Amino acid sequence: MIATARLAPRVGWAVRVTALYCGVFLLLFARRPDALLNAQFWAEDGVIFFHSALLDGVHSLLVPYSGYVHVIPRLVAFAALAFPFALQPLAYDVVALAIAAGVLTLFVSRAYRYLVHSDFARAAIVIAAASVPFGGEVIGDITNIQWFLTLGALLLILYRPARVSASGGIARGIAAALCAFSAPLTILWLPLALRVIAVPRNRERTTSLIVIAGSLVEVALSLTLLPSTHQPFGVHVLATALAATLTYRVVLPTVLGQVTAIHLTAAPYAAVVITIGLLAAIALLTRDRLGRYRAAMIGLWILASLLITLVGRNFFAIFGSVRHFSTFGGERYFFVGAILIVYLVGSGLAARLRKSRMFALAMIVVFAFAAVANFSAGHFVDEHWVAEAPLLTAWEAARVRHQPVHALAVPINPVGWKIDLPGCESTPAERATAGLVCPPGSPK
Repeated sequence: MIATARLAPRVGWAVRVTALYCGVFLLLFARRPDALLNAQFWAEDGVIFFHSALLDGVHSLLVPYSGYVHVIPRLVAFAALAFPFALQPLAYDVVALAIAAGVLTLFVSRAYRYLVHSDFARAAIVIAAASVPFGGEVIGDITNIQWFLTLGALLLILYRPARVSASGGIARGIAAALCAFSAPLTILWLPLALRVIAVPRNRERTTSLIVIAGSLVEVALSLTLLPSTHQPFGVHVLATALAATLTYRVVLPTVLGQVTAIHLTAAPYAAVVITIGLLAAIALLTRDRLGRYRAAMIGLWILASLLITLVGRNFFAIFGSVRHFSTFGGERYFFVGAILIVYLVGSGLAARLRKSRMFALAMIVVFAFAAVANFSAGHFVDEHWVAEAPLLTAWEAARVRHQPVHALAVPINPVGWKIDLPGCESTPAERATAGLVCPPGSPK
């Protein structure tokens, strides 16, 4: 009886967390239902991860792309080879939604009570984080899972369990390594990770050490493999990029919705004033409750925004106007900043509004407009992947049997992208890369 009485609260908690996870998964699915109902490869899903897994197999797992390694996308692509080609985009999308839901739901853990004491408040913040930020291409594809993993690395660094177990530490260490070796922007959390390591008698240092090591390796790879670019670093350019980034890509879309932010490009001074007012309100919400880690989170958000400004600077150089900068897409670069706004506002409201009803009402008032305006993440163009899959099956069967095979180009999203597979008429280098052995008399 005593053992049962002790077990009941744990089972109840597990059921509630599982229900929240399922709810977040369904929310993300509802924002882009075609991710499961009509799964399509998106960009690097097909041309890099699928292509490399198909041709290189296990050797593809640690191959850098765009200057860094992508352990989780590579693992997903390799594991998905066990499924028929027609189902592989679906497998990618299911895993992407599952990982995203897991990262967001992590904040409901009791290990974050020192940040937001109320379990109800943390659950509400999780739901808001799943519903409010403008998603677009970020939701439901494995290419952009790194932005959720960047947030996951931050949450793992901040994880403070009441009890420390060896199995839990190992699990968090593995999760931290997967995040750090799949998302190079975990380098943003370096100051916090160093601060955590410096805390005396801290039993949760290993996760931070792993994040630091992984992010430094990723950044070193990027510096080694990517060509250097010479963009202007003038104070005026950086100041303009900072104002535009915070105004039109982070703050306004998260509070007023992406469409409203675009409309406000017609009144840039008013947009900046509104942004300053919103940031001041966030500061007022948190100013009386700045514990050690809340202060660190706010500082990190400011640092992340400044570093993201470098991305904004590059886009400004390309597009040359605020409106084009606001409408070109690329929401993935600003997604973490938007998520952190939700966390900061939610934690500030939770500190000031102790009653659950008042807190829930305040969250709805703050984020309702953006949640409705941003909820739909759109859908990808139907490139009829299921109809194209038999061509891939035939190509792979011929390759394995060393039979003559023609080159193949399968269209994927975004429009204009395609998976190119060589044939016997391709160059010797392309045939060798694909492992094609073309018999005499095969097409050249």
